[in-house]
Amino acid sequence: MELEPSDSEATPISLTYHNLNYKVNLPNEKFFTCAKGPEKQILHNVSGHFDIGIHAIMGPTGCGKTTILDSLCGRKDPVGLTGTILIGKTKQPKNFKQICGYSAFKHFGSAPRFGHF
Repeated sequence: MELEPSDSEATPISLTYHNLNYKVNLPNEKFFTCAKGPEKQILHNVSGHFDIGIHAIMGPTGCGKTTILDSLCGRKDPVGLTGTILIGKTKQPKNFKQICGYSAFKHFGSAPRFGHF
């Protein structure tokens, strides 16, 4: 199944993910060997659900925010990714990365203030 951009505009869909795990092989510290380096697990059994609308994922640096968003949008190497990603009630289509996106927002400075200045 391929999802067309017009399909997602016509019918509100949700995105659900269950038991996502993402592992990468770190570089080998020995320069003259072809052996893989140690494996590092980035995502550990992450599950969640997004209904239509605006959502925020917050957390400290290095906790996996970008990794989970890239995984959900189909931008991560599927070799290290396990788990289930559903668009509506069907599996994530192969072309999902062409129509899925997100915007990173960084707030610099102090917290917003409300009231009289």
